[in-house]
Amino acid sequence: MGIGNIGWTHKDRLMGIEDVGRTHNDRLMGIRDVGRTHNDRLMGIGDIGRTHNDRLMGIGVIGRTHKDRLMGIGDIGRTQNDRLMGIGDVGRTHNDRLMGIGDIGRTHNDRLMGIGDVGRTHNDRLMGIGDIGRSHNDRLMGKGDIGRIHNDRLMGIGDIGWTHKDRLMGIGDIGRTHKDRLMSIGDIGRTHKDRLMGIGDIGQTHNYRTKKT
Repeated sequence: MGIGNIGWTHKDRLMGIEDVGRTHNDRLMGIRDVGRTHNDRLMGIGDIGRTHNDRLMGIGVIGRTHKDRLMGIGDIGRTQNDRLMGIGDVGRTHNDRLMGIGDIGRTHNDRLMGIGDVGRTHNDRLMGIGDIGRSHNDRLMGKGDIGRIHNDRLMGIGDIGWTHKDRLMGIGDIGRTHKDRLMSIGDIGRTHKDRLMGIGDIGQTHNYRTKKT
């Protein structure tokens, strides 16, 4: 996944949301001013990256190297070994289900999304991203100043949080509560029940395959 000043990259029903792009790999998404990377229902959170033992990645101002399906994240792009991408101000090209990310959106091949100042339309399990929210038909989400309600594996994005029903997370200034494989993200940390972790100014507690940071 490419990560730059804008744009987001997701691999599976996920989307990055905030001023800085995020990268996600499985039903997760990083959310804060600094991009995060996740690989398997887990994510490190904090100003300084953490090291994790399995399908996890360090997160901080400077990218880290990881051993499996992970990516370094920071001001300078890194190279990784599998389904990974360098991250920096300029988008990169990647080999599979990946996308370059820069000031201007790119087109991608599958389960990817365009990234730029204006949202794009995508073909499958993707989302439009831009100043104006979009509506999508399949496992997609609209993104804009006003949150949306979605039906499945979707998430609302905007100034106001949303509640979602499955593998979703609300994103905004106000945290959300979710019921399954979700995480709330905002200024206040949340508690989650399964393979999730809260992200915010205040630490969170997690109960399954997650690391509290």
